[in-house]
Amino acid sequence: MKRRCEKPQTPAMLRNIHKTMSEVTEGGIHLPSGVIQFKVDEPRIQRVAIKIVRGLHFIELGRFLPRESCVDIRWCDGEEETEFYQLSWQGSPLKGEYPEVLSYRYLAFEDLHLWTFVLWQAVMFCFAFRCSNENALAVEIA
Repeated sequence: MKRRCEKPQTPAMLRNIHKTMSEVTEGGIHLPSGVIQFKVDEPRIQRVAIKIVRGLHFIELGRFLPRESCVDIRWCDGEEETEFYQLSWQGSPLKGEYPEVLSYRYLAFEDLHLWTFVLWQAVMFCFAFRCSNENALAVEIA
């Protein structure tokens, strides 16, 4: 945390978050005292989440996963998701050295790579990458 605070972009990031804070929703509903809302930079969160999955893919399979091959990304709640992602939950074991912080599942079916990861046992992302083995570049792991 201390390292993060010393980075020059941290104050700018905090200012951007602070600018979006409000005690009134966009629909005009006043929130209870002490409750605030803020807007989430969804495209940025998706870019970071894709980087995490691409890193996990490399660690697990030793293959580079092209960013362009991402065909679906969702912020999942686990209950209303399609059977498409439930397959990856049921068909693969839960992995992660520290599951309280990051746990993930991976399932490959033909040229489709399904990834699901959970941060802090609270925020879940689901991904689908369409990439044939010829397109995923093999890299030697030393």
